[in-house]
Formats: sequence, structure tokens, C-alpha cells
Amino acid sequence: LSAFGGRSGEPQTSGSATAFSRTVGDRTLTFELTDLGITDVETGSVWNLVGIAVSGELEGTQLAPVIHASHFWFAWAVFKPETEVRESIEALTP
Repeated sequence: LSAFGGRSGEPQTSGSATAFSRTVGDRTLTFELTDLGITDVETGSVWNLVGIAVSGELEGTQLAPVIHASHFWFAWAVFKPETEVRESIEALTP
């Protein structure tokens, strides 16, 4: 999704990515996509695409951005051929 809406005001698909720390204070949050949007399991707060809680217990809280880079797969694979590709979030858990 893109943080910037199209003409209809609805989010658009985007090729960009943003990363945030999921730690707030002494809590580590777990996020899921719900009917309300991006929601953390621990407090039920709803987060926007720029890392700000827009409702719930953590409303107004800003997640800390994480330095990252978005790469095209073909470029990444040349430099990191040992990378494992997982097809689902379930495949990430042991």
C-alpha cells in the first residue's frame, strides 16, 4: 500500500517499502492486517502507513523508523545468492 492516496483518496499499491521498529517502550508489538487496517495484537491500536497509531491505547505514538533499502530481486540475488525465499509468514517460524 502507499501512504499517498489516489484521486479517490483510497490507498494505492506501491513498489516502495518503509520499515519501523516494533518496540514501543518496553513492549514488542506484533502486527496484523485487519478490517480496521494495520493493527497491533497487544493493544489493538491501529497504525497508519507512516508508523503513527491513529486509534487505540497507543494513539499518537510514532514507531521509530528503521534504516533499510528496497532492492529489485534480480539485483539482490546477484550479490546475495544464498538468500532463502519464503512464500508465507508461516514459513518464517520454526
